[in-house]
Amino acid sequence: KLTEVCCEMACAPSDFFAAATQVSKDVTDPQKRRTLLQGNAFPAASLALHCFVHSLSSRWGIAIPENLSAAQPAGVAGEGSLPVLSDAAAWKDQEVVESCTVVCRLMRNLCVHAEDDLEMFRSFGVIRMLLSIAHLACQGSGSRQCDAEFVSKLAIASLQAIGNSLVSSAANQKEVWQLGWPEPLTTACGLSEGELARGGIVGMIAYNCLRTNAERAAEFARSEPGGVLVRELLRCTYSRVEVEDEKEKKLRQDISVWTELIVTLLIEKADLPAVHGRLSTLPADSRTEKVDTETLFFYFLEDAMSENKGTSHGECDALKLNNAACAYLATEFGLLLSICLEKRREEAEKNTAKTIAKLVQLLQVLASATASNEDPAARTAMRESGLVRNVISLLQSLTVAGKRNPTQELEAQKGLKRDLVRVIGNMCYDDRVCQDLVRELGGIPLVLASTAIDDNNPYSREWGVWAIRNLCENNLENQAVIDGLKAQKVTSAPQEMLDKGIRPEIDPATGKVRLNRDAMSQGPAGTMNGMGGMMGAMGAMG
Repeated sequence: KLTEVCCEMACAPSDFFAAATQVSKDVTDPQKRRTLLQGNAFPAASLALHCFVHSLSSRWGIAIPENLSAAQPAGVAGEGSLPVLSDAAAWKDQEVVESCTVVCRLMRNLCVHAEDDLEMFRSFGVIRMLLSIAHLACQGSGSRQCDAEFVSKLAIASLQAIGNSLVSSAANQKEVWQLGWPEPLTTACGLSEGELARGGIVGMIAYNCLRTNAERAAEFARSEPGGVLVRELLRCTYSRVEVEDEKEKKLRQDISVWTELIVTLLIEKADLPAVHGRLSTLPADSRTEKVDTETLFFYFLEDAMSENKGTSHGECDALKLNNAACAYLATEFGLLLSICLEKRREEAEKNTAKTIAKLVQLLQVLASATASNEDPAARTAMRESGLVRNVISLLQSLTVAGKRNPTQELEAQKGLKRDLVRVIGNMCYDDRVCQDLVRELGGIPLVLASTAIDDNNPYSREWGVWAIRNLCENNLENQAVIDGLKAQKVTSAPQEMLDKGIRPEIDPATGKVRLNRDAMSQGPAGTMNGMGGMMGAMGAMG
């Protein structure tokens, strides 16, 4: 039946569909598979595909790209001998599409555990035909007379066959990339149109083509089509859309896996500045209006550096950034900070919210980087790139009061002060140079002040204690600074305490915090001893 359709289309569509479906199932059985291959099932299937490609191109009025046009498979004498299912033929559009789909599935199944047979995909021109089918199925509707659902299944089946054909074949990877990137694979991705199934398969194809070739990966990272694909994968991975459909959840999980594999690969085989630089210069896209592409990239970095993070494929190792990448991110933080503090505000007049979002998310990335990287050279690279100086500068700015505070929008960011203190604490761990630098920049009182309870900065007290510990370890000068601090005034107190008529104040005789009750209240007054109690009730020291 498969051979017959390539000769004169004499069989009924239903007969061909049934035969091709049976063969597609049989090739999954190792014994039947070998018999079918010896009986020329593959040449027959490739001839059928060739016929369908020309038929659909003619019917739908969509030209095949020149780079995908090739000589006919072995066994076909010439262009005139190829049967074409024209509009006048007995086969309907939907019958052609369904039959083509089942042959694509046959090709897909042939690839499984078939390392010795994958060369046939090139010798018979099957890769070109599968890419042509993906091109035809993913273009606009044109003059189709077929339900869109069947065309979608055809696109998915062709992409699945392409993906399977290159998993264990470097030669097939090379051919798919040369013929299919950037087109038709970028159009076939379809994530911008919500085609999650296609997007996940294109992610698989891209990863397998890039993982074995560092030069190819570096070129991809620096190209605009590569940046666009990464952006679409990041957008889908970090979409805030609530999903209830289980199938869609599974598709999004699969896409997140390919996103992680591809972006991690690019960072390792190209470099982080190249990936970030490409994403930061992509043309504006209305669909990323709410969340900037760079912010999505920083979301990814924070997730990827998390210890013992899990995916749908289980636990995987956390991403480790090299020294150059750490220094680059520290420098980028300084650039964003200069914009937020209005030193370069003219560059971000209309994008203040986006700039702040990038700054806040990048700070979390740096907090993870300073914690997860055990190499002292990495912290040195970040320090020399101005990280400690910029973090303390921002922390100081957040405490400035006045009629016009340039950090007013920053103050509203939940957890910002906590993360600044977290970075200081991590940078000072077993690092005398950072300890001294924080003291010289006046950062110790700022860290101490962070131990006050702050609803907008949860766990800031705990991170403050951690930072103080690291600042003081084996550093008598820093310890002396803390010993010499005197309580100046009480700036805040828990509302529950005030409601009960209890007011904290500084005892001028001892310099300690003393609790006084209002005249209408009963009970003895007392004092709060120790740094912990003092810091919980106070916000200003000198």
